[in-house]
Amino acid sequence: LFTLDNKIRPEYLHSVDLAHMADDNSNRSSVVKTLALVDELKLDYRQNDKASGDFHTRVRWNHITSNMTDFASISAVDFSLGVSVTIDLPWKIQMTTDLDHYFHRGYHTSAMNTNELVWNTSLTKSILKGKLLFSLSAYDILGQISNHTYRLDAQGRTETWTNTIPRYAMHIMAVQ
Repeated sequence: LFTLDNKIRPEYLHSVDLAHMADDNSNRSSVVKTLALVDELKLDYRQNDKASGDFHTRVRWNHITSNMTDFASISAVDFSLGVSVTIDLPWKIQMTTDLDHYFHRGYHTSAMNTNELVWNTSLTKSILKGKLLFSLSAYDILGQISNHTYRLDAQGRTETWTNTIPRYAMHIMAVQ
């Protein structure tokens, strides 16, 4: 009925780049070292062919340092936990839903220290002996995902993307 899976892995990134120094009009080597520890834990449950689910967590601790004098070291944690459920409904309709909570802490910019509760769900119906599939999916039902995404690049600089669609629903029809 239950399956437990835990993956722990260390990661190390040694990034070298050239940094232009405006005060003396020169270029210097910028070395950024990122040490990370990632732990992914997942507990699966399968009662029968009609219902299954899982509980999952992911923790990533990042420690970022540099040889540059104006670089502020970063010690940040990205953490998520969630549940996923798949059940068979009447009329051979299958429902899949997942709810995940994402936490980001320890970054120097407040825009990166966030909480997001994300709920997605879909209904799927197969007809003609599996030859035709209809699916209705809804993403970010609670409207928690920002359309601004902040990430650290290999040099420890903040990058921003604003080209995302927050929440939406879509209908898919597939023929096999």
